[in-house]
Amino acid sequence: MDKHVTVALSGYSVAGKSDFALMEWNGTVMTLYDAVETGENPSFLLQRDKTIYVAHELSHRVKITAWTMQNRHLVQQAMIELSGAGLCHLCDTGRFLVGSCWGSGDFFAVDYALQQMLWQIQVPGLATAHAHCSICIQDRLLCCDLGRDAIGCYAIDSQSPAMISCITLPAGTGPRQILPLEQGRFIVVGENSNSVLLFGSQEENNCLLDEFSLKDIGHGWPGGACMVGMDRLIVPIRGTKNLVQLKIVQCKFSVQTIYQMQADWVRMTMMQTSEFIFAAQQKQNFIEAVEMAGAVSKNVGIFPFSAPAFILKVIENEDDNHES
Repeated sequence: MDKHVTVALSGYSVAGKSDFALMEWNGTVMTLYDAVETGENPSFLLQRDKTIYVAHELSHRVKITAWTMQNRHLVQQAMIELSGAGLCHLCDTGRFLVGSCWGSGDFFAVDYALQQMLWQIQVPGLATAHAHCSICIQDRLLCCDLGRDAIGCYAIDSQSPAMISCITLPAGTGPRQILPLEQGRFIVVGENSNSVLLFGSQEENNCLLDEFSLKDIGHGWPGGACMVGMDRLIVPIRGTKNLVQLKIVQCKFSVQTIYQMQADWVRMTMMQTSEFIFAAQQKQNFIEAVEMAGAVSKNVGIFPFSAPAFILKVIENEDDNHES
């Protein structure tokens, strides 16, 4: 199996250090193509076609930049700044981008050219709102609010989103992340409750089908999870060295394997193959490459990077590596 992959890395800014980089992994060695210092906390990445969108997590404003690869160099193409704070996530709905601001508590949409804001959702109880993530499922936008323990469901078939329903989670859940499943179902990662929850589709009234506590595996804060196909969930538990692989059968979670990582603050994971993963060790300043064949993980590489927060598998086009 070909292990070559181009990845984009980003993280929290440290003076004099690169915080956005483009690299290639060949199975044993990580080769640097380009690196820039934005100085503005590029903590989340999203690719659409040839463009990589960067969410800059800032305390007093919202900023998104758009980049392309030219001869394996990162070139900024566009930028938008808005009022708000703590932009931490971007979602591609197929018509526009949706941003989530944990600091100011709102969700908003911008066009792909980053020329204008299209709409904004300011949720009730804004003082406690901490918008953290959104995904698009069955023509609905699901927006998770970590501070209010709620998931807002919005229709986005018009210029202005309309709330369909609000899923109220158990107090103290702290929904950090939503991951889509088949048939309109989805998983919620509860950062504060140290658990994962599986919800039914809109036709199933978004009922809670299963909740699995991770407390017996490690006391910490899960997040940065990723799916392997539609039946396995990889969840790192920040504050521990544990990374758990859960099997999903008939809408129920069960532990398949618990892996030990090199450090205890995996901010985000990215699957390269079904048995190979990259993990961003944010507080320890490195990317960890791990093979997960069998019951024991095997570390195959550690690569320095300051305060890494995100790893993106870049889909390259044929002309990306040539001058235009």
